[in-house]
Amino acid sequence: MIQLPHKILNFKHCKFNIVSLLIIAAIVRLILLIVLQPWSADTVTNTFYQDFDSRQYYKLAINIINEKSFISFVPFRTPGYPVFLSFIFLVFGIRPWLILLVHILINLFSIYLIYYITRSIFSVRIALIASAIFAFEPHTLYYCYILLPETLFVFSLIVTLLLVLKVIHSNRWIHYLLLGISLSIVAYIKPIGIYLPIVIGFSLLLFYKKHKLIFLRIIGSFFLYILLLTPWYIRNYSIYNEIGFCTIQGFNLYLYNVCITEAYKSGKNVSEIKESFRAEYKNYKEKHNNNPFTTSKHYGNYSRKYLLNNLKYYIPLHIKGMRNILITQNKIEILRYFKISTHPSGKQRKADNIPEFSVLPFENIIILTQRLFAKRPLSEHILGMYILLFSLSVYFGFIYGIYKMTLLQKHFILLLFLCIIIYFLGIVGIAGHARYKLPVIPFITIISSVGWNLIFSKRQPIEDEQF
Repeated sequence: MIQLPHKILNFKHCKFNIVSLLIIAAIVRLILLIVLQPWSADTVTNTFYQDFDSRQYYKLAINIINEKSFISFVPFRTPGYPVFLSFIFLVFGIRPWLILLVHILINLFSIYLIYYITRSIFSVRIALIASAIFAFEPHTLYYCYILLPETLFVFSLIVTLLLVLKVIHSNRWIHYLLLGISLSIVAYIKPIGIYLPIVIGFSLLLFYKKHKLIFLRIIGSFFLYILLLTPWYIRNYSIYNEIGFCTIQGFNLYLYNVCITEAYKSGKNVSEIKESFRAEYKNYKEKHNNNPFTTSKHYGNYSRKYLLNNLKYYIPLHIKGMRNILITQNKIEILRYFKISTHPSGKQRKADNIPEFSVLPFENIIILTQRLFAKRPLSEHILGMYILLFSLSVYFGFIYGIYKMTLLQKHFILLLFLCIIIYFLGIVGIAGHARYKLPVIPFITIISSVGWNLIFSKRQPIEDEQF
């Protein structure tokens, strides 16, 4: 059984190191906030709202404030993050930089929760390694400064993981109910999390299937999850006469999966195929009374049929896309966001929404290596090498950590983490952008910390309870 401390925010039992780490992490984040200067009009106009997703989330939040309802809420998004934005705007005024400050606070609390969870499973030393890795992971740090739900979504996943451990530890009804609530919040923030209960439920039932009471409580937890999502389904049905939670699935399935597969199959330019699809999508929507669910279902069904008929092209691309999520550096986007000069060739790549380290899933390793060492400004090389060395270190520890956790019979935690990692990488797959790596970082981080602890000190055993 997992031995969880009674109080989450109990620093009495913490080593000074975790407090030091949080202070250092806070200082680094505040320095970057000052460098960005998000309170300036130029940053707000030319940085915050350049990204389509950020603009849309901002507009949805403003609409919620002005209308005090969801009457004009576009179902392309889910309401979790816009409600979060609107609440902060209502309390503190419409100051986007405050959102970034709240992001930073949430991220710092996530660092501590990583420490708390890892300490509960393994040891203080491993917990410090895990929290340090998470604190300075470049993409997790970068997305604190963007009006996107990634920081809040990752935090909600970590809280969900904590509740899973609470369920195992105490086996009390309240923790099952809180787990159901947490899972529903995950889905409301980003629809990619809507099937996460299946992954967690599979792991729990696999290890506790002989316990009828636990089985019933898991079912009760998932029933509450469905119950909490039902109001949004009812809202969408009442407006659009279609059953659905969100319309982004059909759009993205075609825009990424079909367009990239067709580009590889036909040799056409992927940007041209995407532009053609966007125009076609808009026309179809207008012809069907601007019903987003009808349009999404149409293109979703078409996409699934297309991909099934082109599996020999699609499957290798999807697997390589999963790889690209983990290795894409995104350094040009990061540097430009912080107003640091970059190589001119990056502008077109950013316009095409293509990661600079892995343009498409079908590019080979030679092209990727040439791009990495191409002639670029010093800033790109420094950031690129930091991301490269950091990632290689984390993934090396991850592989070693899997091996050691297997030897230590951490089967449940290992299965749960790997299932969640595969779920998030697999469901996005072919898109291959660093943004989609964020949900798996906490789980990769914890496993990697196990590997690195044993690399540094093989003679020191890990003291904990067996699952």
